[in-house]
Amino acid sequence: MAHASLPGIRRVLLNRIHYHLYYSVSPASLTVEILALWHTRRGSLPRLG
Repeated sequence: MAHASLPGIRRVLLNRIHYHLYYSVSPASLTVEILALWHTRRGSLPRLG
């Protein structure tokens, strides 16, 4: 799932541990950059940009 306000940033829900993992993918360099690991009960979104 993409992050609505920031193009190129993706989010996946890790159900068992109740965290969202925010990341971006660079196809040119074949890398994945982890941007944030955020608990679902936090009141705000992480600052990604």
